Amino acid sequence: MTVEVNKAQTITHHAGVLVCGMIFRGRPRVAPRLHRLSLNNGEESRVFTVLRKVPMLDDIRWEFGSRRYLSLEQFVTEVSRVNKSAWPHDEIVMNNPKVAFEYSALISSLDELLPCEYLAHADAVLRPDPTADGLFSVDIRAEIMATNRTSFSAGELLWIAHSLQANKRLGDHPRFAGFEIADEHSGVPAVTITTAA
Repeated sequence: MTVEVNKAQTITHHAGVLVCGMIFRGRPRVAPRLHRLSLNNGEESRVFTVLRKVPMLDDIRWEFGSRRYLSLEQFVTEVSRVNKSAWPHDEIVMNNPKVAFEYSALISSLDELLPCEYLAHADAVLRPDPTADGLFSVDIRAEIMATNRTSFSAGELLWIAHSLQANKRLGDHPRFAGFEIADEHSGVPAVTITTAA
């Protein structure tokens, strides 16, 4: 099915399901339905594949914290222990060499940002969050290359998400709630790290 819509409507209507030139695999709760979607912004028409209702690792139990895991194997072992079972950590979930992670956190200064991180909004102003002891609530973006330079496994994706947030505070939302597919920026797909209380 090909549908002509403008980009703003597509992102609003299909939030979390737009797949920009990549393949998502996993254990969906419902069978995914593949559709062809043509985005037409007036000058350029692009075709994307859309997967509907495909959760990204939202069935994995994990709580982000300050502990650092020096290897993927060490991290996978700990996630398996927390979940009391093996999980499909080696399954390829993103067939793309580079991904932009997007997430919210509390920081005390810009010095806490890692070299690969920057504020998601260029015009962002650091305003203290009144409920977080003077910390700044920010939206962060980090572009990361896959270890094998071709794709990301489920384990690598979650390990990177944990590592990026290990030196930051997440307030009362430290629990991993899955990944959501976001918009594509400069040809790099964006994945939002969602958290819960």
